[in-house]
Amino acid sequence: MANNYPIILAHGIARFDVLTNALKKHLGVWLGAENAFFRFLEVLGVNSERLQFLKSISLSQGGLDYFKEMVGFLKDKGFEAIATDVAFADQVEIRAEQLKTQVKSILQKTNAPKVHIISHSMGGLDARYMIAKLEMADKVASLTTIGTPHKGTSLAQPLLDDGGNSLIELFHVIGLTLEGFKDLTINECNKRNKELIRAEVENQVVYQTYASYEEQAEVFAPLQKAWEIIYKAAGRNDGLVEYTSQQWESVLVHPDDSTKTKKVNQFEFPIRADHLNEVGWWDLNELKDPNSWSMDVISTAMEYEAKIRNVYLDIAKGVSNLKSS
Repeated sequence: MANNYPIILAHGIARFDVLTNALKKHLGVWLGAENAFFRFLEVLGVNSERLQFLKSISLSQGGLDYFKEMVGFLKDKGFEAIATDVAFADQVEIRAEQLKTQVKSILQKTNAPKVHIISHSMGGLDARYMIAKLEMADKVASLTTIGTPHKGTSLAQPLLDDGGNSLIELFHVIGLTLEGFKDLTINECNKRNKELIRAEVENQVVYQTYASYEEQAEVFAPLQKAWEIIYKAAGRNDGLVEYTSQQWESVLVHPDDSTKTKKVNQFEFPIRADHLNEVGWWDLNELKDPNSWSMDVISTAMEYEAKIRNVYLDIAKGVSNLKSS
């Protein structure tokens, strides 16, 4: 029997929409005016493609959100979709506690017995910790991770060694915590995996991963140097996390009894995408020919982002068809 549990979107570290997220909390009148403006343009008969493009970069329509336009899109398709908001770059344990608080609030408001979580990047580590260590396994039907560094990222330790630790200390002085970056190293992730695996094998949560990669030339320009560092250490990657780390494990084995196992459903992200693209954002490096810039680029960008949203829709449909337990 299908279920209709809420779909929770859990973001990664250093979410880039912190400013727009803050603005949303204080600009209710503006958001209403923006929506009224779009309705006015519709009445005027403005070209639908141009109107859709304007909506795709608007505050009220989720065009500047971390998960670009994703919440509204999933809601339009009949799903109860909610994006959570945890600490910018704090430790996994702290972000997981915050995620737990928000999930419990969502369960109370929706009167649902469980949720499905679709997480990106560090959001997958937060969710795993929450489920395994914070007594939330019976409240989560499934966890889907996208671009999550389950085994860490080869980028983290070099960055910490090359001034990153000093930067973390500096920001700590001014009250901004960046300790979460330390939780993304290979050593820390391996330690956490050992800590969580017993509970992850024993619980009833369905786990699945989506792994993605692109060639360096196609990766969002600010991530290309990171891509190079990771590629030299671990091969193909999405600009921030190696492909194999995103996959996690195909089978989890109980540490005390090797006969007890759990399958992790592993998928390749169906569209070539870097770490930014995975949450619905297009970038200029997706153009195969950099000289092909024209107004057609708007259509190309919108088509690409629509394909990413449809990946999330397929995930939502898939987990909603899991048998209720």
